[in-house]
Amino acid sequence: MIKAKFNIALIIVIMLGIGLAIGCMSPTGGDIGCGGPGTQGWSGFTSNDDTLYLGSRNGALLALNLEARSQNMMFPGEGEWDYTVEIAAPVNPCGPLLSCGTGGAPKAVLYSTPAASEDLIYIGSYSGKVYSVLSEPVNPRSVEYDQAYPRSETGTIGGIVGNLVLVDDVLFAGSSNGMVYALDAEKLQKIWEFDTGEKVWTTPVISDGVVYIGSFNRKIFALSSEDGSQIWQVDLPTAMGSTPVVYKDKLIFGAFDRNLYAVNKSDGQIKELFQGGNWFWAEPVIKDNIIYAACLDNSIYAINADTGIEQWKQTAESPVISKPVLVGELLISIAKSGQMQFINSNNGVLERTLKIDAEVMAPLYAKDDIIYVHARNGYVYAVDVLEAKVIWKFSTDLGSE
Repeated sequence: MIKAKFNIALIIVIMLGIGLAIGCMSPTGGDIGCGGPGTQGWSGFTSNDDTLYLGSRNGALLALNLEARSQNMMFPGEGEWDYTVEIAAPVNPCGPLLSCGTGGAPKAVLYSTPAASEDLIYIGSYSGKVYSVLSEPVNPRSVEYDQAYPRSETGTIGGIVGNLVLVDDVLFAGSSNGMVYALDAEKLQKIWEFDTGEKVWTTPVISDGVVYIGSFNRKIFALSSEDGSQIWQVDLPTAMGSTPVVYKDKLIFGAFDRNLYAVNKSDGQIKELFQGGNWFWAEPVIKDNIIYAACLDNSIYAINADTGIEQWKQTAESPVISKPVLVGELLISIAKSGQMQFINSNNGVLERTLKIDAEVMAPLYAKDDIIYVHARNGYVYAVDVLEAKVIWKFSTDLGSE
């Protein structure tokens, strides 16, 4: 296998962003102390009706009413609230699990995209806890969590990087302690756990009663969603980079050796599908037998899901870390630099572009022909797909304006 040629500078930024750096380090490797920018999450969005939920860079779970935001109303508007996620037992305020900020108390780091039921919103933090919050809290100006796992004030599991997944009243989470958890969604009590043996940064994928999860020990596991018992495990050539996508009878995902892989759901048989110029970090998008894959080599690829043959390639101005979205025939992607591309998914023709004046690493989210962007400057941008323009933006750094 050809040795991967990694973008070292970008790897450092990503690894620091996910909390592997010890203390408050700059992307160039210099120690800048606790007064500078430290670890910062990049949560994506989930929604209930006309409310968006996300984790902010200052450690809060936010509920945003789309009508209120489009009218630039004072926050919190009707149905809006924010909950500052607690930090369990902080030992070192500039440690690898915490954000250093610009002084004051350390803040929780939120990479995980929230999950939502009708009544509860769930968030996992990199400081090692899962919380549920009422979607309609009693006092929107003083929100408290409903349940937590682990329950004890100082109890923690490993840092949560992947998203939480809610299926049939069971909440699934992978952890940096190597465990996969199934929790009763109402009570946040453990149903089962499974030890993969290494860090889990990807999101559990549940299909037909089976949980699929990859870990840093170069393995992918198939587990019973009912009791966590292992169905099969398969050794991979390298650690998984992206969360798998179920398509037909296969799991499609990217890895740290620059390859996209297809793994048979039933028996774990693995096939090397396609090789890019760098990591495939973002979760791929698949429609009509075409895989749309964002790559750290500054490219978006369209690949036949059966043959692995490239259909087209579109080049961005910087690495693409964020998961793209499909809206009709348009594939919308955004580079780390903030360059948004609107690409004809059939032929790869670039139809229009838009520049967000901030770096972006969080996955894009599409709802009703609007794309929502969570940028590294703390703003949420709402982008009209047809006009390719920002129609409103909102700072999640509450009180900063």
